[in-house]
Amino acid sequence: MALVFVASALLLLAMTTILGGYMKKLMSFWPCLLATMILSCTKGPSNDLPYGLKKSDTLILNLSSEPPSLDWHKQLDSSSAYVISNLMKGLAAYDVNDPKFPLKPMLAEKWTRNPSATQWTFTLRSDVKWTDGTTLTPQHFIDAWERLLNPETSAPAAYLYYDIVNAKAYNKGQIKDFSKVGVTLDGQNITVSLNKPRINFPLIVSGTTSYPIRKDIIEKFGPKWTAPEHIQTLGAYRMTQWKHDEAIVLTRNPTYFSEPAKTKNLLFYMIAETSTAMNLFDQNEIDIIDDVPTREIEVLKERDEYNVIDAWGVYYYGFNTRKPPLDNILVRQALAYAIDRGQVVKLLGGGQKPAPMFLVPGFTGFEPSIGTRFFPEKARSLLKQAGYGPNNPLPKIYIGFNTSENHQRIAENIQNQLMKNLDIQVELKNQEWKVYLKSLQEDPPHIYRMGWLVDQPAPDDFLEMMTTDSNNNYTGWKSQKYDRMVASVKSSIKEKVRHELTAEAQKLILEKETTMVPIYSYTHSFMISKSVENFPLNPAKYRPLEFVSVNR
Repeated sequence: MALVFVASALLLLAMTTILGGYMKKLMSFWPCLLATMILSCTKGPSNDLPYGLKKSDTLILNLSSEPPSLDWHKQLDSSSAYVISNLMKGLAAYDVNDPKFPLKPMLAEKWTRNPSATQWTFTLRSDVKWTDGTTLTPQHFIDAWERLLNPETSAPAAYLYYDIVNAKAYNKGQIKDFSKVGVTLDGQNITVSLNKPRINFPLIVSGTTSYPIRKDIIEKFGPKWTAPEHIQTLGAYRMTQWKHDEAIVLTRNPTYFSEPAKTKNLLFYMIAETSTAMNLFDQNEIDIIDDVPTREIEVLKERDEYNVIDAWGVYYYGFNTRKPPLDNILVRQALAYAIDRGQVVKLLGGGQKPAPMFLVPGFTGFEPSIGTRFFPEKARSLLKQAGYGPNNPLPKIYIGFNTSENHQRIAENIQNQLMKNLDIQVELKNQEWKVYLKSLQEDPPHIYRMGWLVDQPAPDDFLEMMTTDSNNNYTGWKSQKYDRMVASVKSSIKEKVRHELTAEAQKLILEKETTMVPIYSYTHSFMISKSVENFPLNPAKYRPLEFVSVNR
């Protein structure tokens, strides 16, 4: 069957070459045809799903793209995190069954802190086993954090742990001995010493990047340690298949320390086209879609399967402050004032809200007056001050984004706004997700699309993303003043001080330096099959699937 699929694909491509324009209409259906081929060519004769699975005990989802990495120290995207968080657990986790969404013990049975919140002790459970039967030990966490902070790992999230004593020095190669980092063991206890107070530190060690590792497995298999035949995990599911660029299969973990997962299998497809995924949903071939096609949203809203919830996240356009002409602050400000966020929100129609701040309403430091607003006259004036006009046109600028129908629509809208309001040339460039991430790390375009989702109702993660040490700051902008502000926000236990400092930091990055343009605050729109029960809907987009059941 695989040969039939390949031959069919090659035939279509050959026909396109020969017939040219006459094939355009046919090729518009190529994504649907491709998905259909994948589904039909991988089904076994006695099973009603691909990969030897049965529909009655499988939850079917769509990742939209291939996870760039299932190495939780190198992961920096939501697709990878979705899979990893269902394979692994951290010291703590959110309780998705509680409407207040509190943090609860997970691999740690409890934790305590000193009065100043500069030392935290986590007591590890003794009944946790990896999928190969090996017992989890505190050393697995030490191994994990040593690898996370090792400069050779190049972990994007290492900076999140710099509050630990000597963590930054170790990550920067200034000290070589990890035993000098503020993490110690005593029996089942892991004690972490911090440079300054951090009242919400348990939130940091609940994230995917803090998960323990099996050092022996990584050393044995090297970069291939995350392959299904090698990886060892301890969450509710274990990975049994990974067909790259096609699908991932997770199966209930029999050694899981807590209540067994409700559904035996999870099948994650990787279909980038939202309309194709929606068609498969309507054919009952996919149970959950969390990237709803915006062109259809007005119709989909009327359906019982449609669900929407406000999210702790912001969709934004970042500026490469080192790439001319955006190295000129006046040009960046002109671009920011030339964008009408309301147009984008109206285009999407999913309940998103215009976001002048890189923060969501309700968070400490949120001030609706902060940030740039749509002011085309001011935008043109700023561009003129920068020395550009009819006699000296602004050089062509590029907007980069990862391949997605929704991202394409937004980029086209903003492209049209900038061309109309500033009379400049703007070109779009889309790339597959892995390639796009690499380009952001090596040579970001003038303007790049990105989103930032946080897992705690606090400003810290938003602010920290733009610091000098952040590997997620692709703008090239650095400021010691800003870094000091963020450090003070994180260490302060006084809400008023945190609010004032957060607002001041936001003014710096959005108004005075204009390093980015927040576009809208996220909503999570889902299509959830009526056969699915207890799918977790929460603002953090934390989606443990062990509680989800399927009744067909």
